[in-house]
Amino acid sequence: TDGFVTAAEDATSASNNFDSLMASVIQIYHKCVAFDNEVNRLFPNNTDNSAKKEEMKDYFVKHVYNNRE
Repeated sequence: TDGFVTAAEDATSASNNFDSLMASVIQIYHKCVAFDNEVNRLFPNNTDNSAKKEEMKDYFVKHVYNNRE
């Protein structure tokens, strides 16, 4: 029975853990989509620009890396 849900308490815990995991996955997805949109805005047609790279880095740090929402 190792790894299987065998009691009501385990089922509740597994359900809560799954819900928490799914919320995290959804949050990561939204952050990735927003970051991709920002990259596309800063680098249309795959242009290379050092100033835009710094702006992208700042966006990533502020809205992805340090954002705990």
